[in-house]
Amino acid sequence: MPLNRDLMLLEVLTSPEAQRRGSLGVARVAAITGLDQSVVSRALRALEAEGVVVRDAVSKGYSLGWRLPMLVAPTAVSAVMRLADGVMRELATTFPDGIQSVVFLRNNRVFLPYNLSGGRVFPDEPWSGKGRPAFCTAPGRALLCDRTPTELRRMYPDGLPLEEAPHCTVRTVDDLVKVIQRARADGYAATDGQYQPGVVGAAAPLRDQAGTIVAALNVTFTHLPATQPERQTELEAAGRTIARTVNSASKRLGWIPFPIA
Repeated sequence: MPLNRDLMLLEVLTSPEAQRRGSLGVARVAAITGLDQSVVSRALRALEAEGVVVRDAVSKGYSLGWRLPMLVAPTAVSAVMRLADGVMRELATTFPDGIQSVVFLRNNRVFLPYNLSGGRVFPDEPWSGKGRPAFCTAPGRALLCDRTPTELRRMYPDGLPLEEAPHCTVRTVDDLVKVIQRARADGYAATDGQYQPGVVGAAAPLRDQAGTIVAALNVTFTHLPATQPERQTELEAAGRTIARTVNSASKRLGWIPFPIA
């Protein structure tokens, strides 16, 4: 029954109505399937935790997630991954000394399927298996930038796992709310030694046609000025460039920024 139910939910999210609207809320999915709303809500949350569906932070509607194409067609490259690969290579041209990554969010952790450096693709070992904490990394903050303060507090009911990031200056959930709000306003997130000393990066969110963040594109920098404020100035300039590049990619996925310029 759970498998049949989950397949039914996924079929609803592939319907013409779902494609037209970009996402469907729990009440609408329940009305279409005839299932109880509480059952639909629990099932969709479980599928979201596995990356099979994603939930829009604004509309609260669900759409198909980044992981589904990889599960049902492992030999095919999903549109998001195909686009992300092109963006990584574009960023590699702009930042030839950097390491480019496509990053996904799952259970408050970020996962980097692969990196690109000097035109060479390589897995993100040993982190590809267990991921990294999202709150202290640039791609993690980019992936969280649509979360409301309430959602962030729900994500970390016991506070931030500071034992994994002892160098992070963000020490409380309230601190995290502020940096996420800054990332949302800037269109990118940047960190300098927040996860571990010497690791400097900037990332921007990649959005689908519904405006849902489906991935982040990150650049880790290996050559920046050693002294402030030059270092900060270059990092901020790089972040703006990354945001412009990734926003252009989001538009190719069908995202229309609001307000429309």
